[in-house]
Amino acid sequence: MRGDVDLSQGNIRFIGRVEIGRDVRDAFEIHAEEGIMINGTAEACILRSGKEITIRGGVTGKGKGRIEAKESLAARFLDGVEVVCGGDVIVQKEIVNSKVYSLGRIIVRDGTIVGSEVVALRGILAREAGSEFGVKTALIAGLDYNVRERLIHINKDLQRLYQRQEALLNRLGPLLQRAVKHPMLDSRQREEIEDLMGMARSQERQIQRLQAESGDLSRSFAEIAVPCISIVYRLYPGVTAVVGAYDQEYNSSLVGPLSLLADNERHCIAAQSGLVIERLWAGGSQVKAAPSARASDAGGDGKHA
Repeated sequence: MRGDVDLSQGNIRFIGRVEIGRDVRDAFEIHAEEGIMINGTAEACILRSGKEITIRGGVTGKGKGRIEAKESLAARFLDGVEVVCGGDVIVQKEIVNSKVYSLGRIIVRDGTIVGSEVVALRGILAREAGSEFGVKTALIAGLDYNVRERLIHINKDLQRLYQRQEALLNRLGPLLQRAVKHPMLDSRQREEIEDLMGMARSQERQIQRLQAESGDLSRSFAEIAVPCISIVYRLYPGVTAVVGAYDQEYNSSLVGPLSLLADNERHCIAAQSGLVIERLWAGGSQVKAAPSARASDAGGDGKHA
């Protein structure tokens, strides 16, 4: 199709491949099984493809655009759009005010990711992340977006159960000490201890079930995950990084080239010099974070995701 997708053309649904000569206007949709090529700009539209999508002029989604590609997505820029992609997302200039979820890699080698949430199972590479104004930006690497929300809910449930369990043990401890010193407890005291111990056992079973589910979900993508974020030039304050099981918000800049990796010995994110992710993508051996270069030493406190 040579012109725009607009009122003169309407929405497009096609079992083959669709190529648009110019732009896709606001509120229009393209559904194509064999791929989509847009030679102009995609506005606040909906694009769905059973294969790859290429947008030469970029996306101005205005907070309403949505792109779904079962394979890869390539665009000049992404602005105000939600992207769900089964393969790599490769952007030339910038990802701004967007949500991008990829089961492959997210690459913005010559540009920046700012004001966005990006999730890439196989890692993230960008020239810059965030901005000098501290705009909130989230970079999440090594997680499958399909199970990420469930893992977040499990973690929250576990934290609540840990707190309840601690409070319960604080109540139960003195009662058990009293029982040791004074074995002849009255019926009310014995009943209170039995009730508390029953609650403790129930909470422990819930904790074990959630821990097992979390482990199963994590193992489902562990073999192909690349929990690494590499930044060519600078990571600015206001960026939150999630690498595998750990997350950290930065309150000062980090100068690249650098890579953020999981330090499982110290249970935090560590910063390492160089673009480690390129070696990982090339099939190199697994790179461990250098303990002496912890990212928490450069502007934040690493913690569990």
